[in-house]
Amino acid sequence: MTKVTIDDIVFDDPDQDIPRNPGPLDIEWWYEHRVQEYKISGYKDMTQATSNEVLLHCRITIRTTETGGVKRSTKASDGYLKFRALQRLIKSAGPYKVQTSLWECDEMYLKGSPKFRQIAGEDDWVGTWTLEFVEKYDG
Repeated sequence: MTKVTIDDIVFDDPDQDIPRNPGPLDIEWWYEHRVQEYKISGYKDMTQATSNEVLLHCRITIRTTETGGVKRSTKASDGYLKFRALQRLIKSAGPYKVQTSLWECDEMYLKGSPKFRQIAGEDDWVGTWTLEFVEKYDG
């Protein structure tokens, strides 16, 4: 996948030595166009766009790892540091800057319920994060 930056947290940073935490497992970018459909009896249904501008959305699934099994002290491992940074990040809605090589949004709010999922038998900071963002537009 690709390098992704969420504020000052960089995943799969090519400037960092290996082993390093990998890039995202999955990234989705989308716009939600608001189109209303009207059912018209006996005629072709009608549609209407109810907004000329829409907001950019992003969902990132990313994994904090033990960086390839290389044994370093827990507090110095890239995976542990990313875990702690994301743990702090999810406490606030933001706004945050979210960026990949081809997509960028200067300010996005963390939306909904950010999640961290662990699997039995792995280190406490090893797991999968699901983070959903929406473009900031306060009017």
